Amino acid sequence: MVTEKHVKSFSDFHDIITEHNKNWYNWYYRGESDPNHMLVPKVGRPHFVAKHITDHQLFETWCRHAIAYLTAPTEDKWDLLAIAQHHGLATRLLDWTCNPMIAAFFAVTLPDNSRAETTESAIFAHYSTHPFIDPQTHPDPFTIPEGIFRVSPRSIAPRIMRQGGIFTIHNSPSACLEKNMPQGDRLEKIIINRQYRKQFTIELSHYGVNKLSLFPDLDGLSRHVNWSYLNLQEQDKEAE
Repeated sequence: MVTEKHVKSFSDFHDIITEHNKNWYNWYYRGESDPNHMLVPKVGRPHFVAKHITDHQLFETWCRHAIAYLTAPTEDKWDLLAIAQHHGLATRLLDWTCNPMIAAFFAVTLPDNSRAETTESAIFAHYSTHPFIDPQTHPDPFTIPEGIFRVSPRSIAPRIMRQGGIFTIHNSPSACLEKNMPQGDRLEKIIINRQYRKQFTIELSHYGVNKLSLFPDLDGLSRHVNWSYLNLQEQDKEAE
C-alpha cells in the first residue's frame, strides 16, 4: 500500500523527513515530476519496450561503442550499467538517492532546469530493511534472481557520488515497485503542491541543491546560470 502525504511549504517537507530520522538508513528517495509515474525503469516502460531486442542486447551495443568515450575503461558490468544509466541509456535500473533534498530537486525541476512546471510533482520514499544485492556474488546484472533488488554503485562517476546514487534493479525490467514490494517494505508518495513547486526550487538552491552541485561539469554550470537568471531575477522583482 502507498501512503500519500502533501507538501505546501519547506516546513511540511522537513516534518515528513524528520519522521524518517529514527530509521534514516533504511529510507531511499526518488523525485518524479509527475505523481502518476509508475516506479518502473525506463527500458521496461510500455512506450520503450522493443519487440526484437532485449535490454541486455541494447546494453551490449552501448558497451561496444562506449569504450571510445570512457576515460577509465572497465569490464565490470555493474560499473558499466551504472555509467550507462547516468548518461541516459534505457536500462533496468531505477535511480534513487539517500538524500531527500536531492530527490526533491528532481521532483520539482524540469530536465533542463529552467522553469518549474505549474503541476504537482512527487517524492517517493521507500523504506526497506532487505539487504542490497552483492555484485561479487552476482557479477552479471542480467542473471540476477527474479524480483526487485537494491544495489549500491561504486563512485565511478562524479554524478553518482554527488547525487548519493542508489539503484533498484528490476528483473523483469517491466516490474513495478508499487506492485512488487518485498514483504515488510513501505512506500510513501509525498505530493508537492503545484503552487509551491517553483518556490521549492529556489529554496533548495539556497541550501546548495541545484544543477551546479549535482552535475559538476560545464553543462551543470551553464544550466544553473540559466536557471538563476530566469528564476532568481524574477523573485527579486516580486519582492520589490
